[in-house]
Amino acid sequence: MGRKRLHSVIILGVTTGLLVYLFYTTNFHDFLRSLHSSRTGVFVLAAVVFSGITWVTDASALYFQLGRLYRGLDFITTFRTKGASYLLNILNYNLALLGMAYYFKQRSGTTFSKNIGGLALISLIDLAVLALLGLVGMLVRPEVVTGRFVPLVWLGLAIGAAGPVFLKVVTNHTSHMPGWLARLMGHDLLAAFKEATMVNLLILTGLRVLLVFEYILMQAIFLFCFGFHVPFGYLILMEPLLTLVGIIPISFSGIGTVQVVMRYVFKPYAPAGISAIAAIDAYSTASILTILLIRVIIGLLNLSFVSRMKQAVGDRTRMSE
Repeated sequence: MGRKRLHSVIILGVTTGLLVYLFYTTNFHDFLRSLHSSRTGVFVLAAVVFSGITWVTDASALYFQLGRLYRGLDFITTFRTKGASYLLNILNYNLALLGMAYYFKQRSGTTFSKNIGGLALISLIDLAVLALLGLVGMLVRPEVVTGRFVPLVWLGLAIGAAGPVFLKVVTNHTSHMPGWLARLMGHDLLAAFKEATMVNLLILTGLRVLLVFEYILMQAIFLFCFGFHVPFGYLILMEPLLTLVGIIPISFSGIGTVQVVMRYVFKPYAPAGISAIAAIDAYSTASILTILLIRVIIGLLNLSFVSRMKQAVGDRTRMSE
């Protein structure tokens, strides 16, 4: 069995196992009650509106970053390419990333490595934003993380928060490095860091912070629709944990893993008169599947761009053979 196939089997197995666990450990009657009593209209409206808003913000960050590498790039192309990537993300995260990198390479003439580096800069800034939120959480709620690993958590969050600035500084001072290290730091993969100014990093960080808060606000509305009373500050502190759990590639689109963690995160704020676990399962299942469905629709609306991205990956694969 090939490595990719094995990975797919593991993801399918973990997702199935977690869903079976959730099914057999919830109160199905209260689960249905929670769905029935939720504010369905507000929930669906929020899902549609915020999916559109986050799509625009996400595409704006991509346009700002890659637009500096490819001067002829227009926003509509970036916007629709990002929409197409949502569908590819569901199928395969790496396919979406490779598809965008190869597609923009064909359009711009820039190198594949340079495009991947530009996308990697966005991802690294996302991690830095989440790490900063985590640091704030450690300061405000130190009781959440206790034990002998606390110093390692502090260190990891600090490294994550400083990552983009550190790489920016390092790539700008390659002249004082040994030859092999200077060549490594001067590779096209890191060109996005070297060419970006501190102002560029600040603007890009601002766009990604805005995106994170849009997702937090959407989640706050979802929780309200299911009768939860979660302090907004607490939701901000928990966002890094939920996001990181969701992107760990051990389940299909975070299904199962995020839901299990949400049981612990939101249990103190569940509505009265109903099983807390069932209410959380109803909220998490509805929110994950609804956003997933909307993203499938967005991807289908940009199906021509999905085909172009897949073709770009195929062309690159045939050239490398």
